[in-house]
Amino acid sequence: MTTANPTRSTRTARDLLDSRLLTVVSGHAFPAAAAGLGDTGMIITGAVGLTKLNHLRHAHPNALLIAEPRTLSTCTSTAIEPFVLSEPGALFEDTLEDVLQRQRDAGADVALLPTGYIPVAENETLREVVRRANLIERDDTALVLSLDASWLRTEHINFVIAVLKTSLLPVLIGFAHNQSPLGTQWALRGYRQLFTAVPGLFAHRTDIAGFDAYAHGASGASIGSIPSLRRFTPPDQKSWSSNPTDRTPHVLVGSMLRYVRGSVLHTSYYQSTPAPNCSCVICDGRPIDRFITDSAEQKRDAALHSASVLTELWDRVDPSNPRAWWRNAREETMAANATLATQIGRPIKDDYLSSWEKFDSLR
Repeated sequence: MTTANPTRSTRTARDLLDSRLLTVVSGHAFPAAAAGLGDTGMIITGAVGLTKLNHLRHAHPNALLIAEPRTLSTCTSTAIEPFVLSEPGALFEDTLEDVLQRQRDAGADVALLPTGYIPVAENETLREVVRRANLIERDDTALVLSLDASWLRTEHINFVIAVLKTSLLPVLIGFAHNQSPLGTQWALRGYRQLFTAVPGLFAHRTDIAGFDAYAHGASGASIGSIPSLRRFTPPDQKSWSSNPTDRTPHVLVGSMLRYVRGSVLHTSYYQSTPAPNCSCVICDGRPIDRFITDSAEQKRDAALHSASVLTELWDRVDPSNPRAWWRNAREETMAANATLATQIGRPIKDDYLSSWEKFDSLR
């Protein structure tokens, strides 16, 4: 699904985000991501995001570039202060227009409102964030939300849907959890329900679930270049890892439709059977299980490989019927996983695929 490069000076934020797949990067992952940027798009996070965006703007004038406000990861919005205009310890408080204009001056195509994390059941905060955002009368601005994953529960999701339907600005929405926001059946179900009920939301800081969101009404998706950028972590919590001593990079395996740590690919999936060669432009026919060290070179190549595979997947989407395309892609993947499981004598974890198939069967 290839779209033409936007003309930055004439397209609105909503137009620029439509049918887009963007990469979310931090300072740590920046060099590799920037090397593979081309004329696609990127959301840059972290304290020096604006500086890095400004550098990229000169090198990639046609790329869609956005700087994510650091407040989303460090602060909490309240009904009294829905926008965080200065972080704790700052000597001066900016105006909202100061914050937005700095993004535009750095070369951002879309200015994002400086919201913070919104805890579950803080109904007045979410309502006030959207109400205040609706006062912005510029079409180059968007609302970005970091909602606690528990907003996806049955008892909260209808309120979220009702409030977001009132937004006049385009909304980029991501969910916060210290491990996996979509790691439960109720979260996956609520996530799909959200994009189905409010078409045009942009699925932010997600993973392969961004494809399911797009197939069910999302305008586009941003996918993190590393696990911590495929979600938000609540400001008062620490990100959790199943094996913090394993520093091998996570790799997107297109045939599995999931990210797998390099060491797991090598020792668990392809120890007894040869690993397939990857045809992406980065791997160029080399085995998919070769990412087994934590060297800077392997991390860089893994990031570029994953970005290349994502682009290839996105280009295959049928924009006239993305839901049918996505279901067929999932069914093909599950069949391939079953074949591999038989070969290696162990099941292949499919993350969300079985759950999505179950949801579809209940329709």
